Amino acid sequence: MDALNDPKRWMLEVLDRGGRVQQRLRVDQALLTLGRAPDNTIVLDDAFVDAHHAELRFDGAAVEVRDLGSLNGVWLGGREAKPSATLTSGQEIRLGHSHVRLRALSADVPPARRDTTARGPLAWLKKPVVLLAGLTLAALALVFDAWMAETRALNVGILVNELAYPLLFLLLWAGLWAGANRLTSHRANFSVHLAIGSLALAGVFLADPLAAILAFAFDWHTSFSGVLLLLEIAVMSLALFAHLQFVADGRRSLQALGAFAVSALLFGSPVLGDWLRRDEFMAQPMLMPLLLPPDFRQVDGRSVEAFVRDADKLRESVETSR
Repeated sequence: MDALNDPKRWMLEVLDRGGRVQQRLRVDQALLTLGRAPDNTIVLDDAFVDAHHAELRFDGAAVEVRDLGSLNGVWLGGREAKPSATLTSGQEIRLGHSHVRLRALSADVPPARRDTTARGPLAWLKKPVVLLAGLTLAALALVFDAWMAETRALNVGILVNELAYPLLFLLLWAGLWAGANRLTSHRANFSVHLAIGSLALAGVFLADPLAAILAFAFDWHTSFSGVLLLLEIAVMSLALFAHLQFVADGRRSLQALGAFAVSALLFGSPVLGDWLRRDEFMAQPMLMPLLLPPDFRQVDGRSVEAFVRDADKLRESVETSR
């Protein structure tokens, strides 16, 4: 038998619904049967597949798939194979919810991709010290945010209340990503996702006071919302990209674009809503950039003492004029 007519030059790949290869079989005979029954060449554990669903016939250079009268049919691309169709290397057929792909053994194998989670910046996220540093930064950021927003003296009750919900959300966030990671790679990487989430939490909570300080220090009051939005989008984009690198196996450029799009939608929608309602009366103006301590101010301005002296002079002049 020459190489052209040899069925052994083919391989079949059984895929899951996400396109991941679950099983590879080298073809060693000219006729294969597919179905749920144990006497098939390829047994598919799929409730939507018949006991004897289809057969593959290797005849010279051609490969033919034939439907054996199944209930749900055999699909090739977007069309049903009635009663048969010819396959080429790389094509998939769908039987029920199962996918089978034909591969020629001589087909080129794509080059290996670099594992960015094993080397480089993302590899540091696996170190316990990064998790400890992230949790510490997140706690400090929450305390700082509470201190900046609280008009009364901080006490244990206030701190516990301010820290409890963000930290519970952080655990839930890391757990959801770990669950997705478990489904895609059979490894949860919970500590990694917790480290990413804690660093992101610290970044988001520090972005607000940092943007306010910059706006106050350099008189960027009209740009406060824009500066804060850019900081929040940058932090969340980096976090989502890092999560996706561990969970999904895809192109980095697409993952980065998706992370940016989701972050822009998440933080940009409220800002867009405020802009659309900009002509409406607002009972709660943005005062935080105006009320920060004068010690943060970096441009020329008047001291608190000078302001008090001028206020006293103004009061005296008003009283004298009466």
